[in-house]
Amino acid sequence: MKQSLNPYSIINTLPEYQNFLYHFDYVSVIVLMTIICFIPTLISTFKAVLYYYKNSAQNSTNTIDPYVFKSFVYMQVSNIVYTVFDFIINRIPSTSVVTSYFSTMESDSPVKYMVAGYHLFEYISQLFTVLFCLIRLLVFMD
Repeated sequence: MKQSLNPYSIINTLPEYQNFLYHFDYVSVIVLMTIICFIPTLISTFKAVLYYYKNSAQNSTNTIDPYVFKSFVYMQVSNIVYTVFDFIINRIPSTSVVTSYFSTMESDSPVKYMVAGYHLFEYISQLFTVLFCLIRLLVFMD
């Protein structure tokens, strides 16, 4: 009976990871579709920011409160950064396209900093969403 590999073993020492060949499959299609669906979010956020700054000098009664808009921008930017980190840390590696690259990296790689950034923006994006809702409520009550 063959002994199973330790799931916590370092992949740098295992030749089957270093010589791994990527094959396009359904997981890659799903990841590509989510990237394509993410692009309109980037475009609409960028257009909203440009529209606000072009029309903010007019000071009409129909403009959005600046605190509400700034909290919206903070919320959207943190959600976008979180989603980019999610693609880098979770979704793209699940396709196994970077397996051989990660197996040749040293253990003190920048991946641990990307994971820390991923978790940081995961919680910050949730806090900015709550902040956005609270500021909208305060402006509405005023």
